[in-house]
Amino acid sequence: MSDPYRPDILYHYTTQEGLLGILEKKVIYASSIQHLNDSSEFNYAVKVALRALSAVTELPTVVNEHLTTYLNGCRYGWDVFVSSFSTDGDQLGQWRAYGKDGGYCIGFDGGELDRLAVAQGYELRNCTYNDREHSILVANLLEKVVAKANNAADLAPASLIFLQNFLELAPTFKDRSFQAEQEWRISKLQTAPMSGNLDHEIKYRPGKSFYVPYKEFKLTDEHSTQLPIRMVYVGPTPHPELSAWTVRNHLQILGMKFDVVKVYPSRVPYRAW
Repeated sequence: MSDPYRPDILYHYTTQEGLLGILEKKVIYASSIQHLNDSSEFNYAVKVALRALSAVTELPTVVNEHLTTYLNGCRYGWDVFVSSFSTDGDQLGQWRAYGKDGGYCIGFDGGELDRLAVAQGYELRNCTYNDREHSILVANLLEKVVAKANNAADLAPASLIFLQNFLELAPTFKDRSFQAEQEWRISKLQTAPMSGNLDHEIKYRPGKSFYVPYKEFKLTDEHSTQLPIRMVYVGPTPHPELSAWTVRNHLQILGMKFDVVKVYPSRVPYRAW
């Protein structure tokens, strides 16, 4: 079901290399959340779940220990692939991260992005930044385990369902310090190759200290062969008009008309040169 609060346009900040890859390959990378630059993200969600678990007094000790083991080991037994978007296409904080060597922000059609996500087994959801709200959501999931805790035969399947539901929520849990990003994410949960899921669509690219698993999220399909791009912001640069002119020419060659895709220089007074 489509989210009635989903913005009409969702923005993706990227580098020169990233923009060229998206335009030419018609895909966007969905990277393993465990391998993102900010390694605290996934750890934050797990810590929230562990705190919520410790607050549930109705669980027998053996059940608590069982779920604690599940949570501590989930980062290696599962893959959660995500790609990030924002409701703000011209934000200072994002340009500081992506604008040092000439960054860009691509505005995607929110409805089309949602449709493509559903077709490829992803979910498009907004991130939340309230730790109390996160704890309540996890506590609600734990209630279902509590109801089955006295039946040993039901414990393992109930724990697995809890873990799956938690891992589907985890990509939307972010610390309140990131609230300015106004982030939405596409995410896909699946078991990791070490757990027997030999998904040959998983690719790898070099990272800073380890290489990063990712999947290619397709931006076109048989229903629409045109990229769902509605605008592009050119990040702060010494030559904003030249950069915007170059992007317009590239889009024109790709068959994307000016009355459909707008290109604007950033208005943020930020200098990285």
